[in-house]
Amino acid sequence: MAELPNIHDTAMRIAEEVLSTEVEVNGIKTTLCKLANVIGQIMVDIPHWIPCSERMPKDNTLVLYVWRSENGNVSVLHGWHYSIRGLGSAWHQSGVGIERPDDEVTHWMPLPEPPKE
Repeated sequence: MAELPNIHDTAMRIAEEVLSTEVEVNGIKTTLCKLANVIGQIMVDIPHWIPCSERMPKDNTLVLYVWRSENGNVSVLHGWHYSIRGLGSAWHQSGVGIERPDDEVTHWMPLPEPPKE
């Protein structure tokens, strides 16, 4: 299956391209720069999948994470990552108390804000 482009990375790349352009035509660059900044801020605020190879969440922060089992099955789980000095780190699955090794978790995502009534 083909992988979908990462919208966050795409938006940030477009914003960087616009900001690096030196041509100003009838205020278009200024408008595009403002738009790129708004899009960039929106993309920072929207939860998205973060590869574990890129960075890990702060320890003991509830997140969603993608776990790939030994037989290749993929699950999205709720829990947190933690480190124990000198002993390594792992992922804890909420509700069942199961620990997952770091090398079986590929991505994580911050939880969205709860709905406002």
